[in-house]
Parts: sequence; structure tokens; C-alpha cells
Amino acid sequence: MLNRPFLVPFHVHQVQYMDLREFDKRVFLSVPNSTKELMAYERSGYAWTGIVGTEIIAAGGIAPIWEGVACAWLLSTPLVDKYKFFLHKTVKDAIMLVTKTKGLHRIETAILADHVVSQRWAERLGFINEGLMRKFDAKKNDYFRYALIME
Repeated sequence: MLNRPFLVPFHVHQVQYMDLREFDKRVFLSVPNSTKELMAYERSGYAWTGIVGTEIIAAGGIAPIWEGVACAWLLSTPLVDKYKFFLHKTVKDAIMLVTKTKGLHRIETAILADHVVSQRWAERLGFINEGLMRKFDAKKNDYFRYALIME
């Protein structure tokens, strides 16, 4: 029997079971109060965890900031390389769902300036690089702000 990936609602405790990729660890450990942020994401109701068998592929979501605007986030494990099509389709579907449900006109995200793979993926999803945010986190990492604007 083949293991097929599936989604469950995101819960903060799931992060302790994730073997985060190195750049995800960098981001997670560089954001002050990251656990509090994740708790807010969990409460938003628009956060999911992708699982295959008993392993977590990734967790992410789209958290409303204020009317019409939301922030997208993702924590991933090395399994995303094996399940990249599942992840891409899941994220596209989530964008469509939350955009329609919440009446969004903008979804934004921040991506480490040196993580080209994530930047390229954001661009494939339709996000546009809006510029460099220097020393954006507690460890003084640089990020690019990306935004998806609904026309």
C-alpha cells in the first residue's frame, strides 16, 4: 500500500516532531517569540500540516493581518523534495481558499535573501519580489519581501 500525503489542521506541538530543513531552522530560531507567532497562526484557522505515513512534510498557512491582507508562512522538512507537487498544489489551493473566504487583495511573505530555491518557488506561485529587508530578524538576517496581489 502506498502512503499518500494528507492534510490535518496545524497545531503548534507538531513543530517538535519536525526535522526542519537547515534554512527553516535558521528562520525559526531567528524570529523572536516564534512559538507565540505559531500559536497565533494556529488560532487563525488557516494553517495546515502535510503528513505522509507518520512523518511531517511541512506545516504552513495564511494568517490574516488586517482586512484584505494576510501573511503566508511555511516550515518544511526534507520530505518536501519528495512531495513537491503535493506541496505546490496544496499551497495553491490554500491561496485560492483563503483569498476567497477572507476577501484578500494581498498575501505577503518574507524569504531569506540567500535562499534562492524558496524565492523561485514563491515566484512560480505568482509572488513578486518587493525588495530587500535588511537585518529583518533577531539574528540580523536579510530577507526579501514577496507579495501576491489579487487583481
